[in-house]
Amino acid sequence: MTRGVEKVSGFRGLCWRFWRGATALVMTLLLVGRLGLVDLPATIPLAPDKLLAMGGFRFVAAAEAPVWDVLERHSQLRLLEDGRPLGPFGAGQSEIARLGRGRFDAGRGVVAFSSSDGTDPRSNGRKYQIECRWQPPGWLFWLGFLAFVSAHGASFHGWTLRLRQANPIGLALVAAALTAAHRIGFWYLHGQQTWSGTVIKGVPFSDARYWHLLATELATGQRWSAAWTVWNGRRPGYYLLMGAIHALFGPSIEVVRAVHVTIACVSAVLIADAARRLVGAGLAIPVLLVHVARLSDAWLGLSSHTEPLGYFLTNLSLWLLIVAGQRLKLREEGAGGVLLLGGVFLGLANLVRPLTLLAAGLVPPALSLLASPGPDPKRRWLRIGGCSLLFLLGVALPIAPWSARQKLVHDVWTISENSAESTFAATSPDYGEWRPAVSALAPTSKIAERHRYYTDRTKQNLKEHFWWYVRHASWNAFIVAWRVGPQLWLVLVCCLLAGVEAAGDPAANRRTRLRVPLTAALLAGALCCLPEELLWLVWPAAAILAALRRHPALLLGTTLAATAATLGALAVTYSRCTYSLEWVGALLTAWLIREVVSAAGRPAAAPVEPTERPEGWGVLPWPARIAVGAIALVLLCGWTRLVVSNLSNRSDPPRVLVEGTEADEWIARLLATPSGQPFRPLAHLLRVRRSRLRTDCSIPLLPGETVQNMEPELAPRPYPHTLLQCSPDLPEGYPVFPGELVGPGPDRDVMMIGVAVARNDVGSTLELAAVAYGDAGARTAELQQPSPELASAHVAWIAKKLGGPGRRQQ
Repeated sequence: MTRGVEKVSGFRGLCWRFWRGATALVMTLLLVGRLGLVDLPATIPLAPDKLLAMGGFRFVAAAEAPVWDVLERHSQLRLLEDGRPLGPFGAGQSEIARLGRGRFDAGRGVVAFSSSDGTDPRSNGRKYQIECRWQPPGWLFWLGFLAFVSAHGASFHGWTLRLRQANPIGLALVAAALTAAHRIGFWYLHGQQTWSGTVIKGVPFSDARYWHLLATELATGQRWSAAWTVWNGRRPGYYLLMGAIHALFGPSIEVVRAVHVTIACVSAVLIADAARRLVGAGLAIPVLLVHVARLSDAWLGLSSHTEPLGYFLTNLSLWLLIVAGQRLKLREEGAGGVLLLGGVFLGLANLVRPLTLLAAGLVPPALSLLASPGPDPKRRWLRIGGCSLLFLLGVALPIAPWSARQKLVHDVWTISENSAESTFAATSPDYGEWRPAVSALAPTSKIAERHRYYTDRTKQNLKEHFWWYVRHASWNAFIVAWRVGPQLWLVLVCCLLAGVEAAGDPAANRRTRLRVPLTAALLAGALCCLPEELLWLVWPAAAILAALRRHPALLLGTTLAATAATLGALAVTYSRCTYSLEWVGALLTAWLIREVVSAAGRPAAAPVEPTERPEGWGVLPWPARIAVGAIALVLLCGWTRLVVSNLSNRSDPPRVLVEGTEADEWIARLLATPSGQPFRPLAHLLRVRRSRLRTDCSIPLLPGETVQNMEPELAPRPYPHTLLQCSPDLPEGYPVFPGELVGPGPDRDVMMIGVAVARNDVGSTLELAAVAYGDAGARTAELQQPSPELASAHVAWIAKKLGGPGRRQQ
C-alpha cells in the first residue's frame, strides 16, 4: 500500500511526507485528549427538561459525550449546583434515591444525582453542570484513525515481525515492570489519600478494616474481636491467605499493599501471556494496558479489601483454562492436570470474593466443543469426560471442606452466610439490592437462624414477585455486561494493530495489503457508529464466534457470561465487583477484531485454523517456576507459624471498662489539669476504658475537613481531631481525640478517658478527653491531652451532640 514511498521524490514525495507527519501529529493529539493526558476542562450543562425522575431523590441525566470512563478518574469530575460542588461522588443508586443531599454517581455518559436539599432539580430553578476533562468525540477519533492507517499501515511491517518473534519471557517482564511502576507510583502519590470511603488517609475503613482485623488477629493467634462471631460464616480465603503473610512479615497495612502490588504484577504476566496465546504479542499490548491502567485495582490495592486477591486468583484460573483449552484442541498431553489446577484456583477465588462459581458448570460443555475429533471418537469423549471430571474435582477441593464446615458448625449449606441477605434484597421490590438496612431485618445474630430467615423470605419473594425479579435480574446482568464491555479506545487500537499486523504479512500481495487496512478502518468505523450502550455486544459476539470455530477463547466467553448472570441475579453491579472482568472482555474484543481482519487477508481457498500452536514456553518457564516455588514456600512457612500461634495459649483481650476506684483516680487526674477543667460539667458522664491500638489505626483530620464517608464520626468539625479505630466488640467503636494524637507503638495498651456519645445507627463514639500510654494498670502514666482551648471546643461539640451539658445519653 505504501511500500516504496520513501523513494518518491519531488513535490509528490513532499506532499506524501507532509501527509504522514500530519496524520501522526493529529493521531497523537487525539490519543492525548482521549486518554486525558492533558487537562482540557469541559462544562456540560444538564437541561431540566432532559432529567428523568427515578424514584426517591434520584434523577438521571444523559450527559453527552465528554464524560468518558469517569469512574476511572473520579477526582476530575464534579457536579455543580449553581456553581457549588455537590457530593459525595460514587454513592450507590439506592443511597442517592434514599438519602439524597447531593450524592451522585456517573459512568458511561449517564449521571445519577440528587439536589442538595431534596427538591426537584427540574423545577427548583437551579442550574446543574458537570465539570470534567474534554475529550474528542468518537467520529473525530475515527477519522483521524482512518487517515493514520492509510498513511502508516505498511510502515509497521518490521515492528509486527519483531513482535511475532518476541521472547514470551520478555513480554512477561515488560508487563510486570509496567504494572509495578504504575502501582508503586500510585501508592507513593496517593497512599495517604481517601478512596471511596474504603481507605481514609491510608487507614482501612468500612468493611476493609474488618478483613484486616481478621487477618492480623489470626496471624497472631489473638482472636479477640467480635468479628469472629459476626463474620464466622463468610468467605475465609482472604484472612487465611493474608494471615499467613502477616504471620511472617507482621500485621501492617503496608504489608497488605506490598502483597497487592506483587500479585498485580503477576496478574499482568498472566494476562499478557493469555493474550499472546490468543491474539499474538501485538494485540496483547492494549489488552495488557486495560489491566495496567486500571485504577480500581490500584486504589483497592491501597486498602485491605478482598478484591485484589480474588482478582489475582481468577486471572490465574482463566490463564490455566486457556492453556488447557489449547492443549486439548491440539491433542497434547497434560490438559487434564492443567484443568485440575484451574479448577482449584477457581474455587479459591470464590472463597475470597469473585462470584465466578457458576462458570464451573459451563466449562465442561465448552471443553466438549474444543477437543479435536481425531481418528477415534470414543477416545475423544473419554478424554473430554476425564478432563471435565478433573476440572470439577479441582473446584471441589477448596470448596467442599469449607462447605462441610459450614454445615457442621452453622447448619447451613453456603459458602458465605451473607449471600442469603444479598439474594433476599435482589428478589425484594422494596430493596432491589443489598444495603445496610437489609442486615438489620433479621431478629437474631445467629448465623443459622439469619440464613433461614433470609432464605424463607427469598422463597416468598420468588412466589409473589417472580416476573419482577426476572426483569430486575436481567437488567442488572445487562449492566454488568455493559460495564465489562470494551471501551472505544480499545476497539480503535485493536483495529489499528490488527490491520497493521495482517497487512505486514510478508506473503501478502499488493491487493491484500490494500484490502486488510481498509477492512480494519471500516470495522473501526462501524463499531464507532454503535451507540455506546450497545458496544458491549462485541464480547458476546466473540463468544459465539469462538463456539462456532471451536476456539479456546470460548472458555473466556463462558466464564464471563456465567459471572455476568450471577452478578445480575444478586443485583451486584458496582465497579468493585466488575473491574476484574474487563480484561476478559477486552481480550475477547481483540480476538474478534483479529479474526475479522485476518479473514479479509486470507485467500478464499485457505483453510481456517481454529487455533495456533503458541510459540515460546509452555505452561511455566523456569523464572515463573522459581516465583511459584517462592510463593508456595512463603505461604507454607506463614501457615506453619499461623498454626503454631493459634495452638498456643492466648492471653485475655486487653479491652475492658475500668470502674470503681481505679476509674475515679484516672478521672480525678484528668479534672485536676487545665485541659480537664472544661470537662467538669460532664464529669458524671466520663468513663475509662483500657484498649490496645495499632499504629495504622489513627486518622488525623483538619478543621472543617470533609471526608467521603457516611460515618458520623467523620463529619467536619470546627477543630482538628484524630479518629481512632477500636475492635468492633467495643460499644465505642470509634474514639475521637481533639487535636493530633501521637500514635502508640504496636501492641501497646492505651488508657482512654472520655464521654460516650450515641450514634445515629448503633453503638456510640467515645469522645476522648485524654489518653495515657503504658502497661495495664500504670496509673502514673503521663496523660496526653489537648490544649485548654481545644478541649473547650471539644466539650461544646459533645454538649451539642448530647443535647445539653447536663443531659445523659440513653
